[in-house]
This record gives sequence, C-alpha cells and structure tokens, in this order.
Amino acid sequence: MRVPLAALLALTLYPAALSDLQTARQKLNLLEHGKPPAGTRISLNDPELRAWIRDEASWWASFGASNLRFTLGQGRATASGDVDFLKAHKAATGQDANWLLKNLFSATRPVSVTARFSSADGKGRVDLERVEVNGVAVDGAALDYLIQDYVKPNFPETLVSEWFPMDYRIHHFTVAPSGLTLIIGK
Repeated sequence: MRVPLAALLALTLYPAALSDLQTARQKLNLLEHGKPPAGTRISLNDPELRAWIRDEASWWASFGASNLRFTLGQGRATASGDVDFLKAHKAATGQDANWLLKNLFSATRPVSVTARFSSADGKGRVDLERVEVNGVAVDGAALDYLIQDYVKPNFPETLVSEWFPMDYRIHHFTVAPSGLTLIIGK
C-alpha cells in the first residue's frame, strides 16, 4: 500500500514536472492498478481532464465525433462537438441508416449535451438534461424518447438515467468547475 500512496503523494507535490496528460494517465493508472486505500481522493483538475479527453478523441472519432470540448459545472457537464450521425449509426450497429436518419442527419452536425452526474455507495448515474442538434433543443419527453428509442437500442452499453455499479472501488465522485474527484471506498 505504500507505493500507490507514495505515487499519489508525488503526483500531488510535483505536478509541474509532468504534462497534464501524463499526470492524468498516472492518476488513472493508480486507480486501475494501484489499489489505493479506502478514503483516498484522486482528483483530475480541469487541464488534466481536457488533456485526457483530447487523447481519447481519436477513439470517439471512429464513432463520427470530432472537435470535442466540454465545460464543467457543479454536478454537471456540457460536452459539445460535431457528430456524423450516419457514421455513428454504422459504427454502433454495423448497418446503414434508415431513410429517415439518412435524410435528417446526412451531414456532420454540431451537438451539445448537458448531463447531471450523481453517485453514492459505489453507484453512479448520468442523467441527460438537454441535447442540442444543429441548435435545436431536445429536452423533456422528446429527450426521453430519443434515449429510449435511439440511444439505448443503438448503444446498448450506454447507461443513461439509471444507476450503475462503479469499478475500481470508487465509492462516489464529485464534478465541479475545477475538475473531477473520485473517492475510493472499501
């Protein structure tokens, strides 16, 4: 247990020696492989999260997403980017889009998603509050329909509006304008 704690302490005391991406990766590696003790707080500040998101963007590009960016708030975040819905549909299902999808979303569209995050007792939850596609807001009953009839069938591993167990013994987390903090449980 001393090595992971020492590694976390070193990251806290000497962050200027590492790039934001290196620091984020080391913190996430500690979480994944280091077995930090209960009560440990692992914080990713805003620049570290941004660096990690930029690095992960190549994976999201395979789903038709580009120009990804985000803004953190208290318990929520807004992510924006450009989405090629036809490419996303093909990547998720392996099938070409139907006539309606082809005609409504035939080009890359600007998309913005605002989500609220909750966590407690080793479980997390993501609730979408608002989605904008091409500047047109989708919320309320229309958003619920979009989640149930498009997101969940096409991306079945996506957990939206339901509690899910968190990995790596994460007890709970907080999202704030300054970044993300993960608190380790037993």
